[in-house]
Amino acid sequence: MYEAYGYGADSRPSNLHSNRAKDKNSNFISFNAERRFSENCLLQIDRNEDGSVAYGLIPIDLTIEVVEQIAEHMTAYSAPYGTKLTYDKESGLIRIA
Repeated sequence: MYEAYGYGADSRPSNLHSNRAKDKNSNFISFNAERRFSENCLLQIDRNEDGSVAYGLIPIDLTIEVVEQIAEHMTAYSAPYGTKLTYDKESGLIRIA
């Protein structure tokens, strides 16, 4: 496989993957260039004493603008399922409805 991309057989996987991720000007290309693949969240699940479950997403991206965009994008991606996501500035979570 390495030879197909111009690398020697003794190349490391990191050489192949990092050079396929960016162009000559260090701009992300291909799969890596699409923002939706780098919008990251952690799922938080809380089980209450009454047995009910509350859940939300903890955004990994730290700016409010990016977090709001993540909520908008994820709402669009999950529209076929009737799911809506909103950013709750007070808690810092993306709420799932």
